[in-house]
Amino acid sequence: MPSTTVESTAGQQRPPREYRWLWHGLGGLLSLTLVVVGGGLLWYNQQLEPVSSDSSEQVVTIEPGTSATEISVQLEQAQLVRSSTAFDVYARRSGQRDRLQAGTYRIKPSYSTPQILTQLAEGRTAKHRLTIIEGDTLGRIKQRLIEDGYTETKLTNLFDRSQYSSDVLQYLPIGVSLEGYVFPETYQSGYLQPPQALIELGLQQLQTRLSQELLDGFKRQRLSVHQAMTLASIIEREATADEGERRQIAQVFLKRLAEGEPLGADITACYAAELAGEIEPGVGCDTVPLDIKSPYNTRLPGNDGLPPGPIGAPGSSALSAVANPANTDYLFYFHDDQGQARFSKTYQQHVDKIDRFCQQNCG
Repeated sequence: MPSTTVESTAGQQRPPREYRWLWHGLGGLLSLTLVVVGGGLLWYNQQLEPVSSDSSEQVVTIEPGTSATEISVQLEQAQLVRSSTAFDVYARRSGQRDRLQAGTYRIKPSYSTPQILTQLAEGRTAKHRLTIIEGDTLGRIKQRLIEDGYTETKLTNLFDRSQYSSDVLQYLPIGVSLEGYVFPETYQSGYLQPPQALIELGLQQLQTRLSQELLDGFKRQRLSVHQAMTLASIIEREATADEGERRQIAQVFLKRLAEGEPLGADITACYAAELAGEIEPGVGCDTVPLDIKSPYNTRLPGNDGLPPGPIGAPGSSALSAVANPANTDYLFYFHDDQGQARFSKTYQQHVDKIDRFCQQNCG
């Protein structure tokens, strides 16, 4: 018979039964620990994600002295973070817990917890922002404030001059609106401040921009500051090109005023239509009738000289053009079909140029 070889197991003793159970227990405990830790990390990372995709802003005010824990609870209750605990843990780990600043914030549910923490740590508080563009009327400024979040109620009596104290109001005649006196620029104010704070900034900015050089230039043209502001506002809305064109238009208007000729600026009829409620602020006015009755309409027979006040907000270039008009001798101008200004000394030259260069815009 063939022999059978049996391998020896000497030196390979199996551990006692109780130790085998211990090793199995430790392995199971380790596995459970890994599951718990992994699940905890997964939960933690999920809690740092945005609450939703909603991009609408919520206004949150963090009062001075509020602790980081209280802030985390406040944000959770406002449904802006998923978990106050995760918020607090992340704040500690990121080193931002002691840097959270009081203030009023605009926060979106679509922001993640890290984004919100950074916003609070950097103190990026909510602000009202008003951008006024050259030529904007008070009506357009009001629209911009509504777009920024102010309600109609908050804007009641917004342009009542008695609410403001800027020195620039010394130039504004009694009974005339603030039109043109809120300088075109971008302004910011605290979120809880009233809209009057932004208007006051605009008035103060105009006072700053009215340099002695400009004031001296207005005097050379024999204009009061208010008259210069009024003329500059018309130039601002009439001109389509650079400062050179503005200075030439200023020369035309100043010459017409000196000779007792009506300004005849179409844009003043547009402003009159806005005041009458016939068009919305900021819209085109190609269809506005030029015979609309208003003291602001310089196209209306009998309305010689300047209107009672500005028809919009003139910028620095228009103000400078009035103070330093071109050294020319034109009496007429128009914009041709390409938008280029054409200037003439006589009415016949004016008509001939219209026939030649303006087949569409002058119809």
